[in-house]
Amino acid sequence: MHGLVLAALAVLVSLTAAASLNAATIGKANSTNCVMLIGGEIVQGDFEKFVTIGKLLLPGDDGESTRRNTVCLASSGGSLSEGVKFAKYFYDNGIGTVIDDGQECYSACAIMFMMGTATGAEVSFANRKLHVGGKLGFHRPYLRISPGESIDSSAMQIAYDAAFSSALDLIAVANSKSPWSSQPMMKSDLVQRMLQHVGNDMFMIDTVDKVGRWDIEVFGSSEPSLLSEEQAFYACENSLQWQNGLTKGDITYSNVSDGPNGKRRSQSLSKETRQAVYQVEGLASGYAMESCVISRKKGTIFGCGIDEYSDARLGQGDCDHSNFADRSSSLKAISVFNPATKLEDLRTGQAVVAVQSGAARCFVIKGSQITDNEPCLVIHVGDAKVRGRASTITHFVWPSGSKTVLVQSGTSFEINGVSTGKRTVAERGDCYLNSATLNDFCVLTSPN
Repeated sequence: MHGLVLAALAVLVSLTAAASLNAATIGKANSTNCVMLIGGEIVQGDFEKFVTIGKLLLPGDDGESTRRNTVCLASSGGSLSEGVKFAKYFYDNGIGTVIDDGQECYSACAIMFMMGTATGAEVSFANRKLHVGGKLGFHRPYLRISPGESIDSSAMQIAYDAAFSSALDLIAVANSKSPWSSQPMMKSDLVQRMLQHVGNDMFMIDTVDKVGRWDIEVFGSSEPSLLSEEQAFYACENSLQWQNGLTKGDITYSNVSDGPNGKRRSQSLSKETRQAVYQVEGLASGYAMESCVISRKKGTIFGCGIDEYSDARLGQGDCDHSNFADRSSSLKAISVFNPATKLEDLRTGQAVVAVQSGAARCFVIKGSQITDNEPCLVIHVGDAKVRGRASTITHFVWPSGSKTVLVQSGTSFEINGVSTGKRTVAERGDCYLNSATLNDFCVLTSPN
């Protein structure tokens, strides 16, 4: 019987992307973003090692919460049962989790990451942070059996029972309630996607949509300094949709709604650029209401609104400009981006040669109608070889963070990868026709 148990342990359920025989590295982190580091494959015994070292390194409650108790994770995964021990301990003891720039956290590590919290006498919250340059991936547990290995049926039954028990422990910890919330730490649609992916086929958390839906805080990203009509639209659509699931289909912003009236989807209710207030008509608006009022105050996005199709609400629901202050609540900063945006595209610190901030105004014109008119940044990325030709690349960055890219090679130009020509239009500056969209992009570098 002893031999059967040993054989069973050899095939116990595992959550790992790459096999290893080494225990995890656990100790002090070399980062300002966390106190401790857990790196490498998670194996039996690592949890007890962490508890012992953590008592020496983690600072504890700062009088308000345990927010300073943070652990960086850089692991391909490993033992599910050991990972669940970590996850439960993080949740119960208020230990925050971080995936730093360039770090990868897969499988069992991903479960551990999702259970990061901070606890305190007056405040508690989910405390899990993903750098836009980090990698987070999920897949379902599997039995690790070496090629050609012969496993006794009795041993396999023992392994199966152990795996089933570990899976139940995983579901139980994933269903733990997020502090001060009725929502679980891991929502059921994330667990579902995890179980749909096998082996090295990871379900990656790599877009604005995914971090927004599953309440993962990101850092290392650019934050728009202005609130535009496009940002307000995304803040409304995302904040309502994320209450129900991931965004379905492409919702790239167009400021003119469908239908015969051609009403603007996002309309300014204020003339103050830095305290702009927008009325947004949602994409589903029609038979029932989907609308929001969105504003920005002191760097925070606020909103109120309703989606009558799903009964999702922002703040206290339906509102207008007159009662916005009383009915609105704060929204996630990430909500102002197109949900399909890749996290890596939000990275700060991109190398640039020169930046002219607030010295330009960008327009998009279709036919005779101006569809966008907003302040923008002109970023001269510098010189490069494009298709073998010496070229100058310039990014025009809209308040939402999206970019229009202009490439000049001698007297030739490309706008967003499409050949174009340059002409000057009164009160619009330099204009470039995109032959793919038939839209004119114009930039006025000395706006009034």
